[in-house]
Amino acid sequence: MVGSSNVDSTIYCGRLPGPGETVLGGKFSSTIGGKGANQATAARRMGASTSFFSAVGDDSHGEMIKAHFAKEGVNAHWAVIPSGIPTGVALILVDPRGQNSIAVAPGANQAITSQETKGLPYASFSHVLISLEIPMAVAVTAAIQAKEAGCCVLLNPAPAVLLPDELLSNIDILLPNEHEVKMLLPSRQTSLSHRQIAGRFFDFGGKALIVTLGERGAEIHEPAGMQILPGIAAEVVDTVGAGDCFCGALAAGLAFGDELAAAVRLANKAASLSVQRPGAISSLPLRVDVLQGLSAAV
Repeated sequence: MVGSSNVDSTIYCGRLPGPGETVLGGKFSSTIGGKGANQATAARRMGASTSFFSAVGDDSHGEMIKAHFAKEGVNAHWAVIPSGIPTGVALILVDPRGQNSIAVAPGANQAITSQETKGLPYASFSHVLISLEIPMAVAVTAAIQAKEAGCCVLLNPAPAVLLPDELLSNIDILLPNEHEVKMLLPSRQTSLSHRQIAGRFFDFGGKALIVTLGERGAEIHEPAGMQILPGIAAEVVDTVGAGDCFCGALAAGLAFGDELAAAVRLANKAASLSVQRPGAISSLPLRVDVLQGLSAAV
């Protein structure tokens, strides 16, 4: 995994406030977060041998994050960051339906340089999953080096931005949600269907576009065709981190040798379990629970 590390400060509110409005909240929590950290933890809890490249500041939040990955058994590679730059922080509001609003101060995540990724042992990885709460140049460099080393390269393009050709041409599997997917390609033609967008991605050499649809499941687009795998019904408590859970579980499934559709089913189930629990990291399920849930559904 190549991506961000944050500390998430979350308030559970009666409803999300509008502009200029103050809403009294209830429970408060401070936990590990960041898209990269969530995805790395999700993959590890799914049983995959997992390495993680990210950045933290020289502060208490950074020590908290390092201790988390040591406990989880993730092999962490930390970028060297100038003194005085803090660890990233996310402020999250969650309403009773589990919907959320998030603001992020990226801190050390935005201080990573491309040079820092060049010493990573890409040749020892089967899959590399990249997310975009880090500088674009770092994501591009990591994708190029991973591709050159023979890895299957996955990109979760969140936050959604226009993706440069150099990145698109080094990605095998693209993992946007239904809101992000129309913002990624150079045309940015919102009238294009997901299938047409997939075709543009295949022109860059991509192998699969997977569009997550929340509770409705996921679309799998490959050059040979498209299929929709339905979501799994769940009583939603908190949707924070569900997309990251999906991406990490998918990468783990592929690393274990699952076919793409089977890996998506695994990821759908993992995400459905995650939304039934509060928080991001705290909600990520173990492989045994996901497999038991899939067996029970058969």
